[in-house]
Amino acid sequence: MMAGEHRKITVGLLFGGRSAKHEVSRASAANILSQLGEIVPASKHGFYSYQAKYIDADGAALLVPAKLSPQQARRLQELAVEVFRLLGCAGLARVDFFVKDDDMFVNEVNTLPGFTSISMYPKLWEASGLSQTDLMDRLIAHAFARHARRRALSSE
Repeated sequence: MMAGEHRKITVGLLFGGRSAKHEVSRASAANILSQLGEIVPASKHGFYSYQAKYIDADGAALLVPAKLSPQQARRLQELAVEVFRLLGCAGLARVDFFVKDDDMFVNEVNTLPGFTSISMYPKLWEASGLSQTDLMDRLIAHAFARHARRRALSSE
């Protein structure tokens, strides 16, 4: 029924895998990737619920780096960059995956991830050796450079 109404549809999948997150930033012509992080919900929650994420301070743990094989980590890096490119993302994005054995599914692409005390984006960059101050400097520099490129194109 929906396929007749819309050109694109999203199909949901009930999935019992692990949640991995990858931060992608494009500060120049090259994509820059953070370390992979893995969300492990507390057993009392069973999954990464609203309660586990926002209410319960001990509702979940962030493992950095994620407990994945080198092959899985490499594949997730490739997928994160490919998704970032295919969606035309710029500047920053958090690409979330579900992982179960060798099956990997894109769960979400957040093109404006949070910067609060519980946000994964700055936590993963800090674990990758980039402070929040340096991260903000890079993002601002990217925005200025992007604006200059667009302005140069519009004046031609």
